[in-house]
Amino acid sequence: MKMVNVKGIENVKMQKNTPANVLKKALSILEAHNAKAVHPTKLNCGYGYKYNINPDWRLLNSDGEFKNWLIVEHLEYNRLVGVKGAHK
Repeated sequence: MKMVNVKGIENVKMQKNTPANVLKKALSILEAHNAKAVHPTKLNCGYGYKYNINPDWRLLNSDGEFKNWLIVEHLEYNRLVGVKGAHK
C-alpha cells in the first residue's frame, strides 16, 4: 500500500489508487465531521473510528483524536484493523 498526502490538506492521507469520486466524498464527510453533523462508527477492536465512504472504501482514524485520517480500500482496511481470513 502506497500512501500519499491529499493536496492542500495535511492531516489526510490516501492510497495512491484512490478514485476522484471517492476522494470527493471523503472530503465532504470530513467537512461534515468538522461541523459536528455526522459521527463516526467506533471500532469494536479498539483500533479507532471509521466512516464507510462506499462498500469498497473506508475513511479510518486510528489515533482517537480525529487528527489523522486514512482513505483506504476495504482489503487494506481489514489488514490495518487486524481482521483475519478476509479475502485470502
